Amino acid sequence: GGTNIQVGLHQGFSILANTDSTTVNINGSNIPRVPSVVLLSDGAPTYSSNSSSWWSPANNNSDGAGTNPSGSSYFIGNGFKALLTGAYMKQAVSSKYRLNSTVYSIGMGISKLTGAEKNLAYATIDPAQHWDDSNNAVAQDMKAAWSTYLAGGTPSVNVGERQGYSGFDDDYYTVTHPSANDISGDALKKLVDDYYDADNASAITSVFEQIVSSISISAPQVLTEIKGDLSITESGYITY
Repeated sequence: GGTNIQVGLHQGFSILANTDSTTVNINGSNIPRVPSVVLLSDGAPTYSSNSSSWWSPANNNSDGAGTNPSGSSYFIGNGFKALLTGAYMKQAVSSKYRLNSTVYSIGMGISKLTGAEKNLAYATIDPAQHWDDSNNAVAQDMKAAWSTYLAGGTPSVNVGERQGYSGFDDDYYTVTHPSANDISGDALKKLVDDYYDADNASAITSVFEQIVSSISISAPQVLTEIKGDLSITESGYITY
């Protein structure tokens, strides 16, 4: 199927990046918004944008075969570009809001996948748990490409291309560096803050309730002494 996680993440983060205000007025007080993105996917990434500027990708599915071969490595490039773009945008949004932005990912039926398809899906939407997994060949190929990138190199990653109705072939994308605000360190591994498995609609509902609760708990708070019976948003002063 056609799964373009790279463009999905870019569009989600762009909504946050392009907002006019990073605060909301509640009862006369400006409260910081908590920037969060929720990624829902039912499979491994099979497409990505062919834009040479992966940090600002065009909205297309021009890279990828729409499917993946059965080999151990798969077409890792579509997942690798998703991680790159997500990490870059997460950094940009965090800078804009002056708060750490959060990514929650939900795998719809991912646990039922098998082999390399499952490895690619998990390496892309739950990198924190699979980046260092020696049994996940896809994650290890991504990690090797990232090491080349961190050293200043321009790794080539296989995104695949469609050949006819049901065939596919190798096709490589060269990962370059942005002129400013490059990503580094563990940016890819730490892209997703919390991952959830969900296999049906009821589980999805439960997961979204957990995510909303997590966002509420993580909202910026300070120790405040309140005057009289007024609420925290109406009057008070910070105490330590």
